[in-house]
Amino acid sequence: MYFPLSVSRARVWLGVCLLLCLCALPWPTHAGVLLAVVSERAAPTALAAARRHLAQHPQDRVLLRTPAQWQQASAREQDAWLRSADSVLAVAVFGDAARALKTSLARSLPPQANLLAFNGEASLSLQSRWRGDSLRDTPPELLRDLSQETPPPAALSAAERQPLLARWLRARQWWQAGGADNAAALFAYALRPDAAAPAPQPEPAFRLRAQGREQRAELSGEGWLRLGATLGLRAAPTVLVLDLANAETDSADALCRAIEARGLACAALFSRWGGASRQALEQLPALLAPAQPAALVVMQDFVVGAADGREAVSTALTRLNVPVFKAIRLTERSQTQWRLSSDGLPADSVQYRVALPELQGIGQPHVISALGPAQRDAATGLALRRPQALPAEIQRLASRVARWHTLRSRANADKRVAIIYYNHPPGRQNIGADNLDVPNTLFDLLHRLQAAGYATGPLPASPQALLDQIMAHGVNLPEDAAGLAAMSGQVAGMSAADYTRRLARLPARVRDEMQYGPLGRLHAEVLEAEAAGEWALGRKRVEGALKELHHLLSGVSHPQRELALAQLQTLQAGYLRCLAEARQPRPTPCARLGGLAQQLSRHEIEGLRGWGASPGRVMVSRGRLVFPGLRFGQVFIGPQPPRGWEVDEELLHANTSITPPHQYLAFYQWLRDDFAADVLVHVGRHSTYEFLPGKAVGLAADDYPSLIADDLPSVYPYIVDGVGEGTQAKRRGQAVIVDHLTPPLAATPLYDRLLNLRQMVESYEAASSDSLKAQAAQEMRAQVQALNLRAELEASMADVLEVRGIGFDAADDDLLAHEIGHYLTKLQEKFMPHGLHVFGRPWSDASLQLMLDSMRQGGVDADAAAGPLRDSPAAEMDSLLNALAGGHVPPGKGNDPLRSPEALPTGRNFHAVDGDLLPTRLGYALGARMAARAADGEGSEGVILWASDAVRDEGVMVGFALALMGAEPVWNARGIVTDVRLLPDARRRDVIVTTSGLFRDLYPHLLRLIDRAGRLALAASAAPLRQAHPELAPALDAALAPVPGAEAGEQPLADNRVAQQWLRRLSALAAQGQPLADAGRAAALRLFGDAPGAYGAGVNRLTERSAAWRERDELARAYRLRMGHGYGLDADGEASHAALDAALDGIARTYHGRASHLYGLLDNNDAFDYLGGLSLAVESRVGAPPQAWILQHADPGRAGLEPLASALLGELRGRFLNPAWLRPLMAHGYAGARTMGQEFLENLWGWQVTRPDLVPGFTSTKAEGRGAAVMLVADTELVAGHAPRTAIRTVGPEAAKREVLALLKRELPHANIFYWMTPVIASGHL
Repeated sequence: MYFPLSVSRARVWLGVCLLLCLCALPWPTHAGVLLAVVSERAAPTALAAARRHLAQHPQDRVLLRTPAQWQQASAREQDAWLRSADSVLAVAVFGDAARALKTSLARSLPPQANLLAFNGEASLSLQSRWRGDSLRDTPPELLRDLSQETPPPAALSAAERQPLLARWLRARQWWQAGGADNAAALFAYALRPDAAAPAPQPEPAFRLRAQGREQRAELSGEGWLRLGATLGLRAAPTVLVLDLANAETDSADALCRAIEARGLACAALFSRWGGASRQALEQLPALLAPAQPAALVVMQDFVVGAADGREAVSTALTRLNVPVFKAIRLTERSQTQWRLSSDGLPADSVQYRVALPELQGIGQPHVISALGPAQRDAATGLALRRPQALPAEIQRLASRVARWHTLRSRANADKRVAIIYYNHPPGRQNIGADNLDVPNTLFDLLHRLQAAGYATGPLPASPQALLDQIMAHGVNLPEDAAGLAAMSGQVAGMSAADYTRRLARLPARVRDEMQYGPLGRLHAEVLEAEAAGEWALGRKRVEGALKELHHLLSGVSHPQRELALAQLQTLQAGYLRCLAEARQPRPTPCARLGGLAQQLSRHEIEGLRGWGASPGRVMVSRGRLVFPGLRFGQVFIGPQPPRGWEVDEELLHANTSITPPHQYLAFYQWLRDDFAADVLVHVGRHSTYEFLPGKAVGLAADDYPSLIADDLPSVYPYIVDGVGEGTQAKRRGQAVIVDHLTPPLAATPLYDRLLNLRQMVESYEAASSDSLKAQAAQEMRAQVQALNLRAELEASMADVLEVRGIGFDAADDDLLAHEIGHYLTKLQEKFMPHGLHVFGRPWSDASLQLMLDSMRQGGVDADAAAGPLRDSPAAEMDSLLNALAGGHVPPGKGNDPLRSPEALPTGRNFHAVDGDLLPTRLGYALGARMAARAADGEGSEGVILWASDAVRDEGVMVGFALALMGAEPVWNARGIVTDVRLLPDARRRDVIVTTSGLFRDLYPHLLRLIDRAGRLALAASAAPLRQAHPELAPALDAALAPVPGAEAGEQPLADNRVAQQWLRRLSALAAQGQPLADAGRAAALRLFGDAPGAYGAGVNRLTERSAAWRERDELARAYRLRMGHGYGLDADGEASHAALDAALDGIARTYHGRASHLYGLLDNNDAFDYLGGLSLAVESRVGAPPQAWILQHADPGRAGLEPLASALLGELRGRFLNPAWLRPLMAHGYAGARTMGQEFLENLWGWQVTRPDLVPGFTSTKAEGRGAAVMLVADTELVAGHAPRTAIRTVGPEAAKREVLALLKRELPHANIFYWMTPVIASGHL
């Protein structure tokens, strides 16, 4: 028994000994997995933190991903990452990436996993959870307060009472402290929350770098106020580059080196976000001393100083009074990807990179760095792509900074100023700008420059004397060879040989496109993609461009068309082969295809060819490019060059994007290099250079607006209510705006017989007997007949007549009297411009009172507005002179002053509203109310979106479109729109949107929002669609692919016209032979516009050139060609002409918004370009125009829908035939006559062409006055033999014509009108 006992004891001892030994050994802690999704900017810091954490905890895993990595990953990869994670961090994730992450989290995050999200989308932050607790029910306002740099005490107290909120706040504090050590502490906390953790140790608030040296400082104490002296900066004008403390330094260092090479000192300040940046700018002179601030280049995005410090920073910049530039670090694209892109900057980044900085007067945006090659970290999986400086773009920005400094340092007497005015259409009759008296403005400006010490020499004694000189030497005459030849020897110019040498120095893709057209540029871009190894990008560019050209060729009539089509297919196949991914053996180099591209251009087919060899034909006389203009000492004034289609009208039918002709480029080269201008001043809305082809924003050096602006400072007086177009001048034209007043706005008075009609209605309503009432009713009806008011009244009372089921003739006297009174009241409630504004010229007391009275009528506090209104003209001229001295023009909100008096005083660098807030809650509510009142019926609704109205109305038209589809925005606590959602049980109407090029560029995120709403509306009926049409599954899957995770709803098709119309379009596209998936995707497109970089529907240009077309169908085809480009979640402007045609076939009603008191339907050519063009395009497809409605909401309190006929005819009668509009214009002489001719006759002609069903009864055409009798010959005809005129022909009774003559004689005694009357012997229609 002993042995077994001994064995037993031995085992016990061994067991105890083993247990003790194991306990004595260091026991491994639990291994954890952390998944962190961090912004590209923070990725280097996160990687350094991960390496430090893994060095201390090698058993852990840290997975790092950028938002771009997350979006590029497959759903399977995303799910695997999430399912493996114990904790997830999401930091600074916005937009589509946030939406994709939220979808993945809902699908795959394990229940036991923790999530902390901050600094990004609020809806993502509210998904934070920890050990079963969640922030989902936390008030968004509380989370917003805790996200402030210094949270309010009440918010901190609330966080202390909620453990998860306290944990969330602590985690965010580590991140905000900056640096790898704090981030490593955050990572450790996320995996081991119960372990002891160090308190956040904030990184220094400032790092000042100069010439390779660096000095750090904290905000505490006053040491940071002596950073410049400590670093050894010298007492000299110094450019400061402002960036974030955690940013890479290579870009700022490279920019400083380029600036220093131009003789300026430069320093870079890396500052913490928020308050530190604000304090740095508020104390900048002391911080840099003994250096003096000379300019500021801001590399921070969003607003400097954060939201709380926005106004303080704006004030500080105004006080500094130095030029301020925006430099962009592009973190989503490589250099080649950026250069070959059409948008320049990703759509979801425009807001924080460009638009928000504009709120503080930070502009002239330049991309100076892009993504470098990818470097994947093996341990974390992070695809780190460090920014790579772009040397050419850095040099371009440095040159611009130096040029602005020249304006600060050079004496006024030594400066050369080039002043450019608008002359479109070219000729002596069109020197002007929007609501601005340009001759008087030029006269005043020249004399103010002289008074400020500029060397002008002798100046004309009067505005008329200046105008006479302009008429002789300062107009474009591209169609008048004799006149151009006579002028040529008296104005500046450039020889063909000289220009050819300069052209040769331009980039290859510019030279090739100028000479050979779009194929020349495409070939240069293909070679660039090939050289950079961007094979997929090159193929995409080829397929998109050649699809466009193939569609163009298919519709032209040309003897070489079939050959060209075959060559185009050969070219496409060749390009795709040389850009193939499989490069072994190496395919044929793409360069060998250049000859075929040039051969296609030589067929001289419209749209395929360029301007040919220099110098071309536009503004060329005897081989010399002619530059009209006048020299006054060192000041030049001259017209902006013509765009070229005056000489080559076929371009208007074909090209989606027309390059400027040779003379256009040569003129600006001459200004910069020969005249040696120090600054450009473009006078009034608007120039054309900011609308030349190129990227939407973030342009490269070889985009055409960049070629024009180059490095010259550009100052741009611009009407304060023109923010949409003006923003393009800021972003694409590198301009600093100096906004100016509108003319005074006056209430519309009744006149002549309209006044008599009002009195007759009042007599009818006050009549005390039936006989008097009957007599008044008879006279009332007689006056309606005499005034030809029937059409307007019918349109105005159409809804009442429809409800009663009667026609106009059946309306009783009471109804007619009520509706006439209502019609006249609507006329009187509208406002009209009273004359024109002269830039910088003080208003008379009468004009001030007129405007203030209108403000009171519109519900504005006129007493508060009186001072800013009175001060505005002086502020305009002072700001312009300050800009010419290299100073800062402070920012201000642009808008209609009558609607938004905060647009006063003028003289500021206006900005648009914050696009993230659109549509606002008020804007959406108004849009939804009007959607509820909109006429219903079968088919789709056509909605037109303009940027200028979105600025004015807080996004009413966007809200209108969403509400029609039964959707509404999702707003966070700050009023920022973060998403869109469907309204349950709503009847959904289908919406097709046509967007202006401006809206496309300024608000791309709103287009995506509308598209998302449309896709979700389609998904709402996915279940019945799949049940009724199982064979269409591939098409539906393709249509819904951009909204992954969208719920497949059960809404009946009868209640969902979005789904109905998608089915109709799908059927039409599939019948054309498109594969089901392609047809499904194309049928889901609902947003159409110009090609990227192109602007305008093209109809207005063609109507101006009436000799360029014979049938209205030609205009409809031009509209469809230009506007046939799709936009949205999965479309970036690709040619989608078949999809547009399918959409047009279903449009039954169209809607256009009017949110301005100043602008209507007849005072600009954009209204008939877009709304008239859309109607014409629908008519050309289905045989009849759609119903057309105007959303009148300039006064939100009286908003409503008005038929187009009523709106047009009412505006014509209320404004353009009103003596109260005509008389003030007559006081402006030439400028007033131009306004009458262009705003009334030209635009009325445009409406007659596009909607002859609504504007009948007369014909207006361009003509050359050639009177057969001496009495019909004008003075200009006696000299020149002919003169440009507009001929108006109308048919009617002789008495009416004599009344018109009497009116013209009374109101326009000096308008140089000739007339003749011809009896109509017979009439009819064959």
